[in-house]
Amino acid sequence: MVTTNLVSEEDVAALTLVEYSKAPRKIFKEVTTSLTPEEEEEAEHEVLALIQLSQNHPIKRSKRVKADKSQPEEVEVSDQAKQRKKRQPMKKDNSEETLTLLLNWNKTKPAKPPFLLDLVGNVCSKPVRKQLMGSDVKKDQSRLKLGKAEVKKMVQQVMGRSDKVGTKGLEVSVYGQEGEVGKMMFKMWSVNTPVLMGIGWKTFVKDNDLTKHCDFLTIWMFRHKNSDEICFAIDKTRHHTVTRPLSKRISKAVFKNPN
Repeated sequence: MVTTNLVSEEDVAALTLVEYSKAPRKIFKEVTTSLTPEEEEEAEHEVLALIQLSQNHPIKRSKRVKADKSQPEEVEVSDQAKQRKKRQPMKKDNSEETLTLLLNWNKTKPAKPPFLLDLVGNVCSKPVRKQLMGSDVKKDQSRLKLGKAEVKKMVQQVMGRSDKVGTKGLEVSVYGQEGEVGKMMFKMWSVNTPVLMGIGWKTFVKDNDLTKHCDFLTIWMFRHKNSDEICFAIDKTRHHTVTRPLSKRISKAVFKNPN
């Protein structure tokens, strides 16, 4: 049972004056330190008169109001909260059909896109492959997450040392399967995760109609034959029957370093 005390403004004033009456001299001195002696004497008479009045004024308290608990409290719930459902993790693809499909695909040696023959100098990494995930194509993230172990090998093959990237990153040119090129940042995201990121990646996703889960990328890192610039080339293969993230079992079987 919940009760509420309701006190009128007159009662509050009376209570305040009662507190003054308990120690009038002390309180009076605190509030009249800036007054002249004449003003102080006049103020003292006024305060004492108010105190006398408060002592003759009976304090009336309003009746306690009992909260009605017979009716349930109304809880305001937004439409968004009503529609919000507990997210269930997406079931991963662990089928034998998908495993066989990807193993056969991975057996074939990735062929470099024809346009690369005119761009690649003497330095080019071995290709790496990855399944395109939902986070890779989200509009608000604009980044392609790469496997740390695979990228470390690529960097060593092309740049000679793996510590040249860092969190500040390096601007690189990225070529699509038709030879189109865009600028992106190649960097370590959150220290441990290599990414290609920026507006260039967002444009790349749109121009190449990249789709999560069914699209698999083959990625090369190389130095441009003329400028010696660090570049990437990305080719896409679409497996229409793959519509979910791969299970750990399939990822380990298909990719050397799935993370």
